[in-house]
Amino acid sequence: MNDNSENTIDFSFKPVTSASGNITEVAYHPESGTMAVRFSGGATYRYENVPREKWDEFEATFADPEKSTGGFFHRHFRNKEEFPCQKI
Repeated sequence: MNDNSENTIDFSFKPVTSASGNITEVAYHPESGTMAVRFSGGATYRYENVPREKWDEFEATFADPEKSTGGFFHRHFRNKEEFPCQKI
């Protein structure tokens, strides 16, 4: 983990109320294309290079009981090289 202050972003987290039991809060910083995901166990991860369009698709799952936020996350972000991840 890099503790360099220039890598610090003040995120405003949104609660996730979809059927996802593992993701509790998410945030996006559009200027940097950085997304943060907080999990039910308390860990928070930062994902880089997230385009606004992909964030918008992800955000659409947050309050929709018919959509799986966790499923979208696993299909589009988890372990994807184009979105480097770091625990924060």
